[in-house]
Amino acid sequence: MVKISDISEGVGVDREFVEEILRNLRVNVEDGVIREPLEAFLIKAWRAGYDVVSLALNSGWSDLEALVSYALREAGYSTYRTVRFKFRGRRFEVDVLAFKKGLSLCVDCKRWKRLREGMLRRAADAQHERCSVLSKALEAGILAYDIQPGEYRMIPVVVSLYEPEVPVYSNSVITSLRGLADLASEDTIYALMTAGVQPISFTVQRRIRLL
Repeated sequence: MVKISDISEGVGVDREFVEEILRNLRVNVEDGVIREPLEAFLIKAWRAGYDVVSLALNSGWSDLEALVSYALREAGYSTYRTVRFKFRGRRFEVDVLAFKKGLSLCVDCKRWKRLREGMLRRAADAQHERCSVLSKALEAGILAYDIQPGEYRMIPVVVSLYEPEVPVYSNSVITSLRGLADLASEDTIYALMTAGVQPISFTVQRRIRLL
């Protein structure tokens, strides 16, 4: 439950201004309280171009993975959060795994603090390795997820709340939360491939289901 007064005080603007924004976004408000899921409110604000970082921090939001997962579901993806698996004696974890029509996004979420470019590049390297192993685990049927059989192309993604200087590194895409909206488009993904980003290809031989 989020109070308008909390957002107003945190962002440093008048309450009336916040109320006007919420009306424009068609957010359900009763008695000074937002009456819809916080992620839905943040996605509406994000799409309208508002500063989702300030809104999120001052709305009590702390789960970037849930917000990314919600945004990808809105774009038509099936999503799985906190994917943990073991492969060849090593343990791995992926924040968000998304599937849509032969495409897959393997997402690492970097939380609220602003990260230096060097840290994001190291994260991109690590994410590419992690996603490569994940593709092998999916191909081997080790992970029991509800995935249709077929060929897939996976893009490793690192999501930060702030715009990166380098959008592509080590065949991984580094994007801000706002940029995720464009990345979720199939046209954008195919454009990245055409521009030289090499996806990780794998095949699911039979349908496997998460129990």
